[in-house]
Amino acid sequence: FFWGLSMITLAETTTIGFMVPIFATLLAIIFFREKVGLQRWTAILIGFLGTLIVIRPDIEYNIGSLLIIISTFCWAASVLIAKKLTSRDNNITIAFWQVAYASIPTFFIALNYWEWPNFKHFALLLIVASLGTIAHISINSALKRAEVSLLMPLDYLRLIWSIIFGYLLLGDLPSYSLFVGGFLIIFSTAFITYRETKIKN
Repeated sequence: FFWGLSMITLAETTTIGFMVPIFATLLAIIFFREKVGLQRWTAILIGFLGTLIVIRPDIEYNIGSLLIIISTFCWAASVLIAKKLTSRDNNITIAFWQVAYASIPTFFIALNYWEWPNFKHFALLLIVASLGTIAHISINSALKRAEVSLLMPLDYLRLIWSIIFGYLLLGDLPSYSLFVGGFLIIFSTAFITYRETKIKN
């Protein structure tokens, strides 16, 4: 992911990253035999369309784009593996081993570029690590309670949160395209949540 990010723009990286719901849904169909109807596929594609409207990328496919696509596919696969593990392990255990295994190869890669963080950087890294841990536990908890293809459209809400925090913390003013794309994203997630709730009732 970080290798690809160094080669292409953040907008392109973010856009390609939102292919995770599509990859995860396809893998869930193949390996978990999940049944995904037209309505759920429509919600996924509408959410992806909303993301494209917000970011308005001009993607030129090169090695950087390919690396991000590979990392996106790997993340989607890890979601399915976590889903499988939730049937026999608790959420905290899964989150621990996800981080532990990822730390081994990244440790050796980082050795050539290692710089000791100062107090400020260490505090920021601690916050990032804490939020990341909460995110992993929350994702694993959700995967234990629902199908992958149901949860993945909610991933598009990341863009809405990034817009809100960007405005509150960095003063980034939202453009017209943000409202249009954001509406489509919220509509897609709200629609699929409403539909699943109606089916259960």
